[in-house]
Amino acid sequence: PATASSTENASTPASAAVDGNTGTRWSSAFSDPQWIQVDLGQNYDLNHVTLTWEAAGSKAYTVQTSTNASSWNTIYTNNNSTGGIQDISTSGTARYIRVNSTARLSQWGNSLYEIAAYGPTSGGGPDPTLLSQGHPATASSTENASTPASAAVDGNTGTRWSSAFSDPQWIQVDLG
Repeated sequence: PATASSTENASTPASAAVDGNTGTRWSSAFSDPQWIQVDLGQNYDLNHVTLTWEAAGSKAYTVQTSTNASSWNTIYTNNNSTGGIQDISTSGTARYIRVNSTARLSQWGNSLYEIAAYGPTSGGGPDPTLLSQGHPATASSTENASTPASAAVDGNTGTRWSSAFSDPQWIQVDLG
């Protein structure tokens, strides 16, 4: 679950920043400061966070983590962001991740396509499992018979899915 200090409107909720779809986004009210927070459901040993900003991103922000949603640790500070995709290497245990913006890039609100966090479960649990590999994949189209949807989930980085030369296109995986 994701929550935020505000949303621009009903079509840009906090949940859009964690839905895995870079075609949707969270957008805040047109004022500073603003924040968005994600509850990962349990503690993880974080090793990487990726933020994918829309053009109306944040100029100055911190990434914070917490195990209890009340005591926060700042793991990254950016006071001169230009937006775009920002990959942040980190370490530490967290159940909650918060992006706390103190200055916007434009007159619009903060707009974030995705927050992605990576790392195994805390306390010696197994590494995250790749769920998509080997499951049935389908797509809106394929470029040719040598680039099927199944090639995107076969575990081989030498194969690939490629769509027809038109928009829009999609690929999906049935995890069972």
